[in-house]
Amino acid sequence: MKHLRLLLLLAFLPLLGCAIQGGQIVKVTAVKVAILPDYSLNIVSQKYAGLLSRLSEQTGYRLEHVSAMDYRSFLSTVEGSKADFSFQNALLFTRLKKTKNAEPIAVAVGSDGLPSGRGVIVVRHDSGIHSVMQLKGKTVAVPAREAVLGYLAQAMLLHESGLDVEEDMNVVVAARHDQVLSDVWQGKVDAGFVKESALDEVADRVRLSDLEVLAHTDPFPGWCVVKFPETDRVVADKMTRALLSLNWDNPNDRQALSAAGIRGFVDSSNVDLAPIRQAVDSLHLPY
Repeated sequence: MKHLRLLLLLAFLPLLGCAIQGGQIVKVTAVKVAILPDYSLNIVSQKYAGLLSRLSEQTGYRLEHVSAMDYRSFLSTVEGSKADFSFQNALLFTRLKKTKNAEPIAVAVGSDGLPSGRGVIVVRHDSGIHSVMQLKGKTVAVPAREAVLGYLAQAMLLHESGLDVEEDMNVVVAARHDQVLSDVWQGKVDAGFVKESALDEVADRVRLSDLEVLAHTDPFPGWCVVKFPETDRVVADKMTRALLSLNWDNPNDRQALSAAGIRGFVDSSNVDLAPIRQAVDSLHLPY
């Protein structure tokens, strides 16, 4: 009976926010991390579960994923949940910087080792669309107007070609990158704007052989992790060290990073907002 009580206690410790350290039961600090939902909740949860778990191991904190419904509700979710950190694209970072004095602590790098990524314009092979100029008058799906690689980058590409995405096309907000690709594949829209890496994410749900990449955008700044003025300084320092210490050559780290679709993190000096500001100014969008 005594052993049974001990086993039950050990089973419930994580639920109580506790752990055993040095033979003593101690309270584990809960840290809230808001993650921009660029895919469906199921995909986002699967993508980042390993990374959050790995960071929990490294910091000793209990990292909790704060979920938002979509791009548009992300900022209010960060505010309402009192998140300690958030992980989002560069455009939403600029808004958090303005509204909450957010400060970057680490920048995600892609498979090429660069803190940037490209967007793509996707059509069906049988669409009859072979150039961006043929998108005029067509219906185009985007995950959100707040998506850097699913709207801003493509809008800038079209702008440089003499097209206004809002004036010359019918824009449909599909809420997520995976939904955009599904809508294009099913013929519900003529074209879709998504991040280049989204093609790999939907390979098991969309027949990619039916799709064609019409155009690639220029690289735009990638995602960054930010802290807020109210974030505990000790927690922020530990989190920063944990993020920057993740190493692709470490099998455990690589598994978590690979699932998240990134290769690692670099320090916050790599945040380059110039392309974001240029695009926003050129397209007359609010920061």
